[in-house]
Amino acid sequence: MGQQYAIKRGERVRGPFTSKQIKSGIRSEKIKQGDLVGRAEAGPWKEVR
Repeated sequence: MGQQYAIKRGERVRGPFTSKQIKSGIRSEKIKQGDLVGRAEAGPWKEVR
């Protein structure tokens, strides 16, 4: 299985998601600029751009 990611918006963390799901969420604007993405539910986090 490939790498899994989590998305954080405010204090809410969702996931796991695949990289394909993350890219699709960005294109459909369900994942917004300013949301945070990490490889685990505890981070470390990077801002979605």
